[in-house]
Amino acid sequence: MNKSITLKHIGYRCSGVATINLWGGGQSSICMNEWDIAIDDIQSIISGVNDGKFGCESIHSASVIIYDVYQQNVKQYNRTIYFKKDELTNAKRGIIVKDNKS
Repeated sequence: MNKSITLKHIGYRCSGVATINLWGGGQSSICMNEWDIAIDDIQSIISGVNDGKFGCESIHSASVIIYDVYQQNVKQYNRTIYFKKDELTNAKRGIIVKDNKS
């Protein structure tokens, strides 16, 4: 007897590797922290690129792996996108602290 299950698509999960420019010179590669997005939109993907909270002078480039996410936290590979430095001006670097004074 064959069984089947239907899962609803609920969003996307991104991860990957960033090449970072270190303080004082040099470059290194680092695994980015994963982030979720609701829609498959380039700006949403770019805004999540990060240095894994390592802290760096800048992010030189990034390879972002995108997964489709379904109910029950099931994910399936979608594609990989490569970004260059000029596309990553708003990438997240270091530990971001929210200001609670406002």
